[in-house]
Amino acid sequence: MASITIMDPYSILGISKRATDAEIRSTYLKLSRKHHPDKVSAEDKIKAIERTKKLNEAYDRLKPQNRQAIPSPIDSEDCFERARRNQQSRTQPSREQIYQKWEANQEAFRHARRQTHDKAY
Repeated sequence: MASITIMDPYSILGISKRATDAEIRSTYLKLSRKHHPDKVSAEDKIKAIERTKKLNEAYDRLKPQNRQAIPSPIDSEDCFERARRNQQSRTQPSREQIYQKWEANQEAFRHARRQTHDKAY
């Protein structure tokens, strides 16, 4: 099933964000019965299928076992802004630091190779 992008599953189900699990389930069942493709006329069948897909995906996101923190658009903007700031604040190692780290790794490699070589002979 192709995933439909859901901005706010609460608004799709028409419930408040403080709704209990029982309220979420009962609203989902009422809406799924109302918009079920077998219960509408032939002209509205395609719209009903799309609506049912949206309802199913919204309910799947709100099920207690699947529930995640659903970020608001403001939260996601803050998240991207924080990531950008963190990336800018990081300092890149200098060439000297990179070379020193490489030398330390080379020395460890030589030491391990010498021990392996000595054991073999």
